Amino acid sequence: MWLCGHAGAESVGLVRAVGSFLRTDGLTVGGVAATRQGEKRTWTEALNLWLADQGYFPDDFYSHMGVLAAFGIAWGPEPEIETPIEVRPGVAVCYQEDVTVKEEWVIIEDLLNPKQSLGEYGLDHPIARSMMGKRVNESFVLRSNQFQETTATILDIQSKYIYRFNDCFFKMDERFPEKAPIFKVALKKTEHDALDLTPLLQSVDQKHDSVQSALETYRENLLPFHQLGVVIGCSVFDLVRILASIEDAPVRCCQGNQQEYADTLSSLRTAKTLVLDESALATLFLLHDYQYLFEVPFECIVSEGTLQSISDVLFLRMQSDRNTGFLTKIDGKYVFIRHTKEELEERRRLLETFLSVIKKACTIKPGTALASFSKPDREQLIDLFGQAAAESVALAKANGSVLWTDDLTVGGVAATMQGVKRTWTQALTLWLADQGYVPNDCYLLTSTKLLKYGYFWTQVNTPMVMFAADKAKWKPKNDLLSYVVSHFGNPEANLTGLGMLTIQVLGQVWNIAPDGNSAQYLVSCILDKIATRKGGGWIISLIYNAANRLMNMHPKNAEKLRLVIATWFDNMQKSGFTIG
Repeated sequence: MWLCGHAGAESVGLVRAVGSFLRTDGLTVGGVAATRQGEKRTWTEALNLWLADQGYFPDDFYSHMGVLAAFGIAWGPEPEIETPIEVRPGVAVCYQEDVTVKEEWVIIEDLLNPKQSLGEYGLDHPIARSMMGKRVNESFVLRSNQFQETTATILDIQSKYIYRFNDCFFKMDERFPEKAPIFKVALKKTEHDALDLTPLLQSVDQKHDSVQSALETYRENLLPFHQLGVVIGCSVFDLVRILASIEDAPVRCCQGNQQEYADTLSSLRTAKTLVLDESALATLFLLHDYQYLFEVPFECIVSEGTLQSISDVLFLRMQSDRNTGFLTKIDGKYVFIRHTKEELEERRRLLETFLSVIKKACTIKPGTALASFSKPDREQLIDLFGQAAAESVALAKANGSVLWTDDLTVGGVAATMQGVKRTWTQALTLWLADQGYVPNDCYLLTSTKLLKYGYFWTQVNTPMVMFAADKAKWKPKNDLLSYVVSHFGNPEANLTGLGMLTIQVLGQVWNIAPDGNSAQYLVSCILDKIATRKGGGWIISLIYNAANRLMNMHPKNAEKLRLVIATWFDNMQKSGFTIG
């Protein structure tokens, strides 16, 4: 059985190898066809070109990775390869010498400049001529001189591609024990004649522990997305989706203070160009909000490195035409996650559409602006944030553009070290709505989605709460409204600001709710969340005592609110809740 390596560095190595593999002389390998200088080629033609250009080196790690990537390991489509029944150009042959019984593999190479040191024989080699047309179990003359003729018997015939793949796959962990992203283990049987899955489960444990440790470091520190992605083994584009799916792993996009908002809104008022980095594009893809790329009053710029990084995601993650899956660990239990061909096809389609939108709506520029930075600055940016983000920062500086990034660390370093102005998705959407470029509902929907996906910090206001309530038909446990209500218990929220928001929201609830029961239920749910905060009881008491003066409510509504709060207090005090 073969297992994947646990650390992210190996996966990044695979991405790097495939990226190099894809960009070799404009050659793309891994699909049903490849292009080179605009000409369509089959998979085997494309791989032949790559092997001819790059060669195959048993002692080179990335040569192995390139071959594995071409075979769809572990993400691409399975190539269709003919099984040869006789020796012909382009096959690998295993033979056994009749006298010494020694087995050897050779390749009858159909490319130019075969390397005999690697067991490659050209078509004019005597051994190649002697075995041509032979089948398994047939004999051929291995060598002949004036004294003796030595024969050998053919044991196996394979496509040279299958042979190269097997050579890479089965010997990688022997040749590169410290780098190999895959390694073999032998599953023994237990005393009950069942397979002992201990090595497999240990690999899952190791991967799980590595990811959890990285996430814990991320939660406690300002860690760039790129750095976290390297450890986990994914791109920034995929990482944003992963963080958005984990309840306690925020997507840190801004600090959330008023000065930060004022600065970015001021920058947008005078901006002419906007540079989108990988995290911003990942957010748009996550939200399915592509219209911003068409509706912003700026020229949108994307670096070639950013576009390539997202294209790599498409190649590496979305092109499999097989039912796939992986074993992982959730809540202490081992779980096999399945992905059907249909699911993978839909993901591929969505990403292809998104890439098409980027190319249509944005100006794609090379990252050559990065060369204008000093070598220490350039290396620091690449080490911290990766090539794509470094290119985005450089382009923003060179063009005097505002950098749109949802990675707080990228925006912070770009601003402090390079003087680049930045924005993030919620701030930009707010500005677009204020200026009339998008409907206000677009800003409200985007903001509630960002809150749902854990973008930190997402500002919550009264219109946003009312919008979510309307969308959820005033049922606090429904989708977006449940995340908005949860905000009132957010321990990171400033308690005074939260109190003011609560006062404004409760004042509106009684005026807008379709009926008294809906208003009462939503108010009770908000109070439940506030009560989880230290000092939350004091806020609720303040609202109760000053309902008429603070909320400008109709006296009847104010009295209803006071009654709801009083009833809520009575119920909570029975369970031991105190105002302090």
